[in-house]
Amino acid sequence: MKRSLGVEIRFLTASLKISVKLFKLIGLA
Repeated sequence: MKRSLGVEIRFLTASLKISVKLFKLIGLA
């Protein structure tokens, strides 16, 4: 469970960073 949990957390953080970048791009546009 620890392994899958860590992978899930990494995936969530990665998607969060991507959405934040997209949000900034949309805000600047």
